[in-house]
Amino acid sequence: MSEFAEVVLNLPVDRSFTYRVPPALREVVRPGVRVQVPFGPREQAGFVVKLADSATFPRIKDLKESTDEVLADERLLALTRWVASRYACSWGEALNAAIPSGVKTKNPGRMLRLIAPGAGEPRTEKQRIAFEMAKRLSSPMPRSEFAKHSGVSAAVLGGMIRSGLLTELKVRPDIDAMAEVLLEAPKDHQLTSAQEEALRLIDQGGVILLHGVTGSGKTEVYLRAIAAAAAQGKQSIVLVPEIALTPQTVSRFKARFPRVAVLHSVLTPADRARQWRAIRNGEIDVIVGARSAVFAPARSLGLIVLDEEHEAAYKQENDPRYHAREVAVERARREGATVILGSATPSLESLHRAQTGVYRLARLPQRVEGREMPEIEVVDMAAEKLELKRHPIISRRLEQLMRSAMERREQAILFLNRRGFLTTCPAAAAAGSSAAGAATSR
Repeated sequence: MSEFAEVVLNLPVDRSFTYRVPPALREVVRPGVRVQVPFGPREQAGFVVKLADSATFPRIKDLKESTDEVLADERLLALTRWVASRYACSWGEALNAAIPSGVKTKNPGRMLRLIAPGAGEPRTEKQRIAFEMAKRLSSPMPRSEFAKHSGVSAAVLGGMIRSGLLTELKVRPDIDAMAEVLLEAPKDHQLTSAQEEALRLIDQGGVILLHGVTGSGKTEVYLRAIAAAAAQGKQSIVLVPEIALTPQTVSRFKARFPRVAVLHSVLTPADRARQWRAIRNGEIDVIVGARSAVFAPARSLGLIVLDEEHEAAYKQENDPRYHAREVAVERARREGATVILGSATPSLESLHRAQTGVYRLARLPQRVEGREMPEIEVVDMAAEKLELKRHPIISRRLEQLMRSAMERREQAILFLNRRGFLTTCPAAAAAGSSAAGAATSR
């Protein structure tokens, strides 16, 4: 049992701090546990990264509290140290981002549910709002979340609970955060020759850029690769760029694999904690989530899939500003796993690495089942401007296609490309089921 511990804090300070481990905590303090330490005039939470038998500092403060659960194993400690070095943040900030909030709190498996018992009537408008919302609850909700969504203050809720208008019970949430997702029935797909070749490349390991046009069957390749990993007792992580895509993705994977977990920020802290521990205990084969799921505690990682790998959503916008794609590649390298980067429009970085041999390149140039590609028509908006002597919002061709669609009582969708820095807005539209028009400006 070591007497001293090196602790990193969730602060922009790239160093560790030495603390004395009190005798009462020496049985539980070890690398990877979360601790409370005195830091200046207040206490801070941090992670133990190293133990030592001696220290040279003349005055060393004692640790205050420690969890008895290792939250960061040796592999996560090493990976987050790399993240800190690569993305110019502190080790403590990287560790804090890698572990879900629900895991870092005490009793993360318990939640509060507000129930309207029907005894008494609300007297004020705020009480009535809270009362009606409590009756509509179909899943557990912490009191803080209830107050946020209802717009009712914590003081009002506390008064209603004390008066018996509401009853607060402690319950355990279901581990399956998407139990009611509509499952797609599994289909027996006949693989194309391109899909078979892609799977042969994936079997060889490393990083594979799966460059496939829309509708070419990239998801089926993911599913077959995950099945091969599961047959070897390996876990797989599937990253999707947006939370909104997760239910759709989960339905595809749950139809094939019974043990699927979901990790993303929409889940309650308690639910994230339960999913996280199930993954760590080896009870899950497939982990689906947004970028933070790249840190999922898979103990036997065999495969990481990044769907739509070119998406900017894989970049963390606040500290630590990591890129999930690069973290996935580094983690796979350290743990001997395979990475599949799937996209119809690969990022320039991934495409260059594939062309120079750093990654393997698998192409799916055709749609499955012989489906035709949509017709695309490009309109030169510069020529439109010269002919019309003004700057048109849409092209005449696009207007014609839209009017034709409306005459046929069909619908049209306009996509406005305003996410970049271009001030002149390109526009594209798909009109009806068979006609498509596009407008671009250069």
